[in-house]
Amino acid sequence: MSDQQTLDIWIEAPLLEAITSDVRRIVGSDRYRHSNDVASRIRAKADVRQIRSPRDGHNAYAVDSSYGSPPMELVAGVMTVLAYGYVGNVDGLYDKWLTGEVVLEDTANFERAISRRAMIREREIAIRLLNKKLEGRASFDMLILDGEIPIHPLPYNLAVERGKYADVNRLMDRMIRLAKRTETTIVGIVKRVRSRLLSVLHGDCLPANDKIFASLILDSGEYMVLGTFRDVLPRWLRINYSMCDMPDKADRILECAEKGELSAGSDPVTRQCNRIVEGLRNLEKVFSADQYPGVSELGDAAVAFYKSRGNMLATKAEILDLGGLGIDEVIAYLDSTTSPVTGYPILLDIVDNYVRVDQNVLGYVATLMIREATAIDDKTLITMLQLTNAQKGYLHPWRVF
Repeated sequence: MSDQQTLDIWIEAPLLEAITSDVRRIVGSDRYRHSNDVASRIRAKADVRQIRSPRDGHNAYAVDSSYGSPPMELVAGVMTVLAYGYVGNVDGLYDKWLTGEVVLEDTANFERAISRRAMIREREIAIRLLNKKLEGRASFDMLILDGEIPIHPLPYNLAVERGKYADVNRLMDRMIRLAKRTETTIVGIVKRVRSRLLSVLHGDCLPANDKIFASLILDSGEYMVLGTFRDVLPRWLRINYSMCDMPDKADRILECAEKGELSAGSDPVTRQCNRIVEGLRNLEKVFSADQYPGVSELGDAAVAFYKSRGNMLATKAEILDLGGLGIDEVIAYLDSTTSPVTGYPILLDIVDNYVRVDQNVLGYVATLMIREATAIDDKTLITMLQLTNAQKGYLHPWRVF
């Protein structure tokens, strides 16, 4: 590094050398070098439109959850506090509600478990709001979720009946049926975009995620609708399991998959072919689920990208327009309420701050549990509530025993 450069932190020379080398390798990668050319070709195929002003003022609620991270690692398991709630803007007035729970689980996949629980709680809150609307105790046009609309990432698979996650099917079905009955549009604002659905316009596997390419494709004040899940996901499945996974064998994989039948054999081409066939069958089950008519409505959810005025990055939105507002009107509303700082609807920023769990809360909860265990003189419980790795104690400085 140049003598003119200084660092506010100390980095050992071997580590600094490795970091510098990797930064140059990543920035100079061919993976990103031709992104502008690819974006230009996709834009030529996309239906890019100007974002207009919304026709009407809309009442909306945003639902979100948060949990203390990193969690506290105790001898008894991993502990955190999960908070969840909503913020609504109804006729210019804000309506807020917040609750939460202490989660203590002894599992190796805690992050996955707490993330799933958080999504379930968010949809339970959505159901609570939709029931209030059904009973005439609430009035709103739009329900905004932080993240994808479905709990299971798409390509969506129905959870196994009587399995561990069977309740997810019923939860999603109930939420969407209530939204349809109350004519409420559901919007999922996806912040952490890892999808490459724009590959269906490119005709090949994108070298990077949708957020990168949508940001390159769209100018400020523009949006595009890629299509519905019912239209986009089957095309994406074919690209993902052929051109993304095995580009050199893509033609053979696709030719095999066109038969629509599972093939015998364990060679790579057959395996990828069967993944496409099974994936397409799974999607068909979801989008025509007689047992869960609400879940089947997911097929009509539209995938859209918009870049608000003054923002550098595009935002991905999943829109299930059960309220009949029109996709252009939903995008217009989202754009008109977007924060110039975060690039997301302000209502989502407000609920994000409202439900946020301060890291010190975990130490406070652990202290309360220790005090309760001490009060009943339970030495076993006191032992179980100690930090399992004292070297990580600096992560929770509030905790004093």
